[in-house]
Amino acid sequence: MDKFKWELMPVRWHKPAGCIVVFGYPLFGGWLPYIGFTEYFNTEEMIPKKCFLVEWFCTGIAVEVGNKDE
Repeated sequence: MDKFKWELMPVRWHKPAGCIVVFGYPLFGGWLPYIGFTEYFNTEEMIPKKCFLVEWFCTGIAVEVGNKDE
């Protein structure tokens, strides 16, 4: 995962992460709260996982959605 850090450029598009960056931090989940379903890649099991994410200013809580097969 890419690390975000403070920078002087007010707004830019961060291509690797695919998000709008404001002073080096993501707009959604960074400066503005993000609440919703999202998908991430689990590197231990090497499969994508779905989760519910509540995030504000680069701090968040993710709840993994259970798999019906398990």
